[in-house]
Amino acid sequence: MPLHLQYKGLAQRPDGSTTELPAPFVLRTRGPAVEIAVAVSSELEQSLSDANQPVRAAITGLALIDTGAVATCVDETVAQQLGVAPIDVVRISSASHAQADKSVYPVRLRLLGTTIEVAASRAIGVPLQPQGFIALLGRDFLERFVLIYNGPAGEMTLGL
Repeated sequence: MPLHLQYKGLAQRPDGSTTELPAPFVLRTRGPAVEIAVAVSSELEQSLSDANQPVRAAITGLALIDTGAVATCVDETVAQQLGVAPIDVVRISSASHAQADKSVYPVRLRLLGTTIEVAASRAIGVPLQPQGFIALLGRDFLERFVLIYNGPAGEMTLGL
């Protein structure tokens, strides 16, 4: 079952009333964002259950589909709130940093409103919440899907 979204948004006018923004504008300014739940990996969940330890609830929020990112990223504070320990450190480059060492976390991602769940066994921890996201869905995530970005219609479809 594909996930199909047409983006919508409202803006406040100077007189206090609201107006609907055009879908192409919303898609362009916000980007192809989807609602997700970030949870501990299945392996960690099983280990915690076997040890009769509590499993922290998934954290929900927006994820940006980022075709420029090689790897999926998760907000560092989200991984910490879930109690996920880093399993590695990698050196990354981005538009704002030449090189930076970042922790790697095993997490699980579920696209809300669908049955799609993906193990992100090597999600890179980066600060995303200041931009309003809890994850970036990179090419390692997207390699499982067909992505249609329809700018003129302000729509995005993600299918299997």
